[in-house]
Amino acid sequence: MPGIGETLRVNGTAEISVAPDLLKRFTLAERPPTCVLRIRVNTVFFQCSRAILRSELWNPDKHLERRRLPSPGAILQAVSRSGFDGEAYDQALPGRLKTSLY
Repeated sequence: MPGIGETLRVNGTAEISVAPDLLKRFTLAERPPTCVLRIRVNTVFFQCSRAILRSELWNPDKHLERRRLPSPGAILQAVSRSGFDGEAYDQALPGRLKTSLY
């Protein structure tokens, strides 16, 4: 978060689960998720702020304009081995988010 250097560090393992009883616990608007991420925590501690401060993560002068970065569709098209249409993906994305994100 801007203005906060400390970071909460969590060490452990994670797994993707599709267990029906677990999915049911995270139902929202009568729709269970497709999967959940189970995290087994071994240790939790605050990481000092030096790395965050040195990285200038929150310095707006260091941020790239969104238009300078590839779109999700462009990335998927670049890594796909099929005839993936990245432009069509990007055009449909806003509507898909509204209808499929709960």
